Amino acid sequence: MTKQSILKNLPIAIGAITALFGAVGLFIKSACAPYMWGSSAETFSNLCYSDVGPLYFGRGLVDQLIPYFEVSAQSRHVEYPVLTGLQMWLANMVAQVSSQNSATLFVYITWLMNLTFIVLAVMVFTKLRKPNAEARWWFALSPAIFFVLAINWDALPVLAVVCALFYWQRERSVAAGVMVAIGTAAKLFPALLLPAFILDALRKRNYLNALIVSLSSAFFWVLINLPVYVNANKGWWEFYNFSKTRSIDFGSIYLAIRNLFSIDISTSLANTIGLVAVGLALLFAVIYHRKLNVAETFLLLLTAFLLFNKVYSPQYWLWLTPVFALVLQNRTQWIIWNAGQLLYFVGIWRYLLFLQDSNATGAINHQIYSVILLIQWFITFAMVVLVIRKAIKGSGRSRLAYGRNHL
Repeated sequence: MTKQSILKNLPIAIGAITALFGAVGLFIKSACAPYMWGSSAETFSNLCYSDVGPLYFGRGLVDQLIPYFEVSAQSRHVEYPVLTGLQMWLANMVAQVSSQNSATLFVYITWLMNLTFIVLAVMVFTKLRKPNAEARWWFALSPAIFFVLAINWDALPVLAVVCALFYWQRERSVAAGVMVAIGTAAKLFPALLLPAFILDALRKRNYLNALIVSLSSAFFWVLINLPVYVNANKGWWEFYNFSKTRSIDFGSIYLAIRNLFSIDISTSLANTIGLVAVGLALLFAVIYHRKLNVAETFLLLLTAFLLFNKVYSPQYWLWLTPVFALVLQNRTQWIIWNAGQLLYFVGIWRYLLFLQDSNATGAINHQIYSVILLIQWFITFAMVVLVIRKAIKGSGRSRLAYGRNHL
């Protein structure tokens, strides 16, 4: 077999390995099916909680309600952007073939969709030009895929991010914009790719690409959202209203400050701090746009958004994984960052176990949880500082490995 044929088949081979790896993680979590993966001591003890089961009942899918268009009197509209709602609706349509086991089937169909999306993301990721030859394996065998793929509907936006980077690297601005629109219509965070693309185009003095990616992102985002916005306006606004009014929640640095130092930070102040953090990160990226590549700029904006958010959910580990795989340049950094994320993943479920039963085996109290939260926070923050500092100094392999069209 020639080297060319091996490289041609490599994405398929790596994708198959990821499929098996991810399927094992999902299979292990299926042990919590008797509890519908909801808030119980059993799910928290076994680290197998998932939003998918509880939201099947909590958002009226059990009654075959259509997300955004219909809502039960005891609940509220789906609190996600429209493509996530579409994914929920499609899974529910298939799950209805079994009236007695529709809830369990809904979860498994959702997990299968997530696994498909993440395998595709890994396959596309192998085709990206990367500064580290190990990066494709870092993503393909990431513990995030094993541990958090089942929690929520996060694989589609991750796929969109990877595809957007792939198309941008090949100077296909329209396609990159379409992927940004798809990702943003599933979860909000892929929108932060757009300023990264624009700054990269400005660095290359390719003003037309900057305009094209902006217009295509905006056009296709409106195209995807418009039918729901026009016909189910109240349901469409639920995600944005919920994001604004949501109080300080699990994983947030503000919660750790409250638990450890008894300092209460209001929802409005946290919103302001979060916006200022992203604004300052964007200003920094503008100032140093000739030094930062697309992946570094995106990482800077995304971590500013997540670290100063009102919540840090375990599945954010999956959001960050392909970006960190692109920018980290040695195995030690990769292991340290993932260790911090894994520590928090275990910590959040042990803390929720404590809130259910403070005497339960393995439960951790407010203070221990908050310390774990801060460890994860500072590890992520430190890794970003290392990446950006190295980029600004102009050292490291990334300046050479990507060439003219580097990410």
